[in-house]
Amino acid sequence: MTDISGNEIITIGVEKHEKLQALRYVEFLENKLDQDIGNYYWKKYVAAAFWAQISTPVNLIITLLTAVTTAQATSQNILSEYIYQIVAVTSLVITTLNTFFRPHNQLTYNTEMLQKWGEIGIEFEKVYYMYLDEDYDYEHLENMKPKQLENKIKCYRGIQDKINAQRKNEGVGTINFLTDFIFLISMKTCIRSYKCWLDHDKKIQLESKQKVLDAKIKEKEIIEEYARKNAPIIPLDDITFVTSMTDTEKN
Repeated sequence: MTDISGNEIITIGVEKHEKLQALRYVEFLENKLDQDIGNYYWKKYVAAAFWAQISTPVNLIITLLTAVTTAQATSQNILSEYIYQIVAVTSLVITTLNTFFRPHNQLTYNTEMLQKWGEIGIEFEKVYYMYLDEDYDYEHLENMKPKQLENKIKCYRGIQDKINAQRKNEGVGTINFLTDFIFLISMKTCIRSYKCWLDHDKKIQLESKQKVLDAKIKEKEIIEEYARKNAPIIPLDDITFVTSMTDTEKN
């Protein structure tokens, strides 16, 4: 082989090696982004759900107690003096706790953060399915061109920068050990099968592949059954004739 041919082979080998490295890097980025976005999204979801269950009943109770105390102030015959004192003290305690813990503000803040993480997740989905083939089979990274892989890596890095910026903006002040504890329990129980952002999509893809595989197996069985039923039948006389001719030729 000439030097030119050898150089071509070396170049092809280097390109394959670089593409393999790019594929591994893309898979690493996809898995990391999938886990990070899913983790922070569900964390904010659990926090928002928790504060929603606290904020709404507390605000309702405060409204009712305020209405009762106001009515008692205008008319002295609604409640007895003892019950009125209990209602007034209860209203004072609940209002103080509501002012200190601010459940409504916590609900609003976590809902906004939940929406932002959802937007990042949607952007991640767009890049993830950017070069999806026509058979909806995601095992197509090896068939992607180097330029496509480079574009994906660039988009994933941009999403990673947004994740880091979002985490920095939230800061330490948003940490709540109670909601974090509830989140950890939820991750081990009710949402353990959907920890990552794309877990539901991957489950649908797996079910679709299984349906396609089952359909192909069923189609093959039908074709084989049809072939058996419509196979030509050789008459017994023809089989005897062929056998006798074979014996005569041997003799």
